[in-house]
Amino acid sequence: MGAKREVGLWLVVLILLLGTIPVARGQQQITLSYWHHIHKPANDLEARLITEFESRNPGVRVQVTLIEDADLNTKLLTAMAGGAGPDIFNLFDGFFTSYVTSGFLAPVDLQVFQAPSYGDLTSRWLRGSLSGYTNRGKIYGIPSELSSYGFWINAKHFQESGLNADKDAPRTWEDVARVGQKLARFKGNTLVRKGYAQSWRFPVRYLIIFDAMLRQAGGQIFNAEGTQVLLPSQPTRKALQTWVDFVRRSRIDDPALGGGKRAEEEFGAGLASMMGSAGSWFLPLLKEQYPSVAPDARVIPYPRFRGGPDIASDVYGYAWMVNAHGANQKAAWRFAEFMSSHQRDYINIGIFHPRLGWFDTPEAKNYPYFQLWVSELSKGSYTPRVVRLEEAAAVIGRMIERASIDGADVAKSIDAARQELQKVLR
Repeated sequence: MGAKREVGLWLVVLILLLGTIPVARGQQQITLSYWHHIHKPANDLEARLITEFESRNPGVRVQVTLIEDADLNTKLLTAMAGGAGPDIFNLFDGFFTSYVTSGFLAPVDLQVFQAPSYGDLTSRWLRGSLSGYTNRGKIYGIPSELSSYGFWINAKHFQESGLNADKDAPRTWEDVARVGQKLARFKGNTLVRKGYAQSWRFPVRYLIIFDAMLRQAGGQIFNAEGTQVLLPSQPTRKALQTWVDFVRRSRIDDPALGGGKRAEEEFGAGLASMMGSAGSWFLPLLKEQYPSVAPDARVIPYPRFRGGPDIASDVYGYAWMVNAHGANQKAAWRFAEFMSSHQRDYINIGIFHPRLGWFDTPEAKNYPYFQLWVSELSKGSYTPRVVRLEEAAAVIGRMIERASIDGADVAKSIDAARQELQKVLR
């Protein structure tokens, strides 16, 4: 009897122990490191979503590191080259090639997304939206944003200058120069309000904007594979000369004005009447940070060259990517799956998720200028894919600055850029 009671007691203890093991394991704390660029509306939203994710996954804590967009790639590459880096990060799609060819990225965990194949996963997203994160048949990123730049104008500045924001809004780059001269304000010989603010000292933006202008002029920076420098003479001269003329001929822009502010910041501060360096994501930021300018802001299609092809700004995106050498890959993909399922929350801050069916939701259709954004996205080309994109972007930036700021000969500046780019691709 005593022996039976002893055996029975041990069985009870064993059952209790077995029952507590999964709970104990489930409660093991995982700290998931996550890097994202600084963009306050997105940062605030994700802070709330992370709290919800942690409550649903009590064994996981997400540690967020926010870094300036212009610095994120350099810091991330440095960390990952040293065998470190975050578990998961949100990165500009143009850098994908550098990371995947370096072996830094883990392929998407299909089990987490309950997808039997990569083809099935692809079918859940807008056509082509996963192609920028695909390599040798595997997908390495889940899109968090699909965007392109719109052209922003200040209707109040138009009215003050005797212009009608509807009738006189520029449709071509030639119009930008003409209208910009009427909008610009000078104090003596010094420009104090830009007619048009271009993007300065931000290499990736140089690339995005110049690549679109060059395509509109009939050329390309690289071939489709990103293995050969093109920069054809006539189209490249047309695109670069247009940029230069805004500074040196029509004088509607001056890199010295603005104290290092980005174009959208100058626009928000009332220092510029037009700018073309911001997508749908800028509208919530404009309302929050620049409430006096926001009511007068309008968005119109990106300018084209007169008589040229109907090509809009470059299309670009961001995606959640997972560190191939991270210890928490499954938890990281679970986090990406959770975040990507909240596309309706992201639209409230102007960030479009290219998930199939999303464009048909009321939230999307009611977003300001939604049809314009969709139309422009359909008419743009993706930002070039090259292994050392940031270095290539810096070359384009130097080409623009040499000719625009230093007054270097346009043709010679292009030749120098072509030689530098060939070295980048070697």
